[in-house]
Amino acid sequence: EVPGLVNVQAQKEDQRPELAARIDRSKASLLGVSVGVIGQVLETTIRGTPATTYRDQGDEFNILVRLQESDRDRIADLESVGVATPLGQVIPLKNLVRFEHGTAPMEIQRLDQQRMIAVTADVEDRSLGETVGDLQRELKRLPVPQGLTVHIGGDWEQQQESFDALRLGF
Repeated sequence: EVPGLVNVQAQKEDQRPELAARIDRSKASLLGVSVGVIGQVLETTIRGTPATTYRDQGDEFNILVRLQESDRDRIADLESVGVATPLGQVIPLKNLVRFEHGTAPMEIQRLDQQRMIAVTADVEDRSLGETVGDLQRELKRLPVPQGLTVHIGGDWEQQQESFDALRLGF
C-alpha cells in the first residue's frame, strides 16, 4: 500500500510438524522429579542415550539406548514411559508431561540473537527517504504485539548511518 515499494516479499518459513512436551512443573515438584530427569527420559526414549562404544577391528560404533520406533510412534506410547521418583516409584510420563501437536520453522533466522522475519522490497520511481517516511506512517498504524519490534534496515539504515557520520564529522 506504500507508493514506490515494489517486489515486496515476506520471508516464508518452511514449517515442519512438531510434537512439543510441556512439563507440569508443579506436579513434578510435588513428586520430587526434576525437569532434568524428565528431559533425560524424553531424550533416551526418542533420540537415544549413548550407553557404550562397540569396537570391532579398529572401527567404533556408538550404542544408543532408546525405544524401538514402533514403541515411540504414538503419543500414547510416549505417555506410558516410566519416570522414577526419588522414592523409587515409577510413574507414567503422562502424569508429568502434556504433549501438543504443532508446527515449527525449519530454519530460524536471527539478528543480534533475536528471532527475525525479514520483509524485503525495492524502491521504484520515488526517493528512498519519501518512501520510508510513508512506510513508517503505515507501520505506526499497525498493532505490534508485545515483545515484537519493527525495524527498517537495508539501504535506509546504511543511509542513516552515513548521515550520522557526516553530522559527527561536521
